[in-house]
Parts: sequence; structure tokens; C-alpha cells
Amino acid sequence: MDRAGAYKAVAQERAPKAEIVFDKFHIIANLNQAIDEVRRNAWREASKDDKRFIKGQRYNLFRHPENLREDQASDFALLFEINKPLFQAYLLKDALRKLWTYVYPGWAGKYLDKWIYWVNESGLTPLVKFAKGLD
Repeated sequence: MDRAGAYKAVAQERAPKAEIVFDKFHIIANLNQAIDEVRRNAWREASKDDKRFIKGQRYNLFRHPENLREDQASDFALLFEINKPLFQAYLLKDALRKLWTYVYPGWAGKYLDKWIYWVNESGLTPLVKFAKGLD
């Protein structure tokens, strides 16, 4: 289900023994919202010269590294040189992908705990909030 609180509340009320499972699509959509908030914060804090590297990168930040064209990858390299928070957000987004490769729930849970630790260490407030909700 969607991660919105209303859905969970209704499911718990109407089917108290049901196991709640949040779908990957909505988790990734929520993660992308958090990354976009990091991007907007970076834009607000950037110097006039640095803003040109951030402009037009919104959807590139959502892409997987293997789906970037050569010109997008080189633009990213410049962006990441000047903006550590965006680089961290992109690396954390990519690291979360590994979660869905685990076959055993216990190992997936351990990896998720490690990923949440990394997010908390980053100090990126939008991602910390997302990770807290995911936990």
C-alpha cells in the first residue's frame, strides 16, 4: 500500500491481523521527493555561479547511474564536485536499490538498518525524515 497514514490506519482498523506491506513504487516516489527537497535546499544555498550546475538536474538525480547519457554523467561530475549534499543524496538513493536484491528478509532488514545509519550520518534532513518513516 501507499505509505500515507490514512491507508495504514484504515487497514489496521478493518483488518487488524493483516500484515502491512508498502510497495516499492511508493517508497521510491517518497525517496525522490526527499532528494528533490535536498536539491531545492542546495539551490537556495548555492552561489550564483554554482546554481548553473544545479539547474536542470532534478530528473537526473532520480535516474540510475547506468541510465545517464555521457553528457549527463559529465554534468553530474561537475555538480557533485561543488555540492556534497547532492552527491550524498544521490549515493544514498543508489545504495537503497540494493535492498530489493536480498532474498532473505533478515538480511534485507540488516541492510536497511545499515542504510538508515548512513542516512542519519549524512545529516540530510529530508532523507533522515524519509528514513525514519521507512524504519
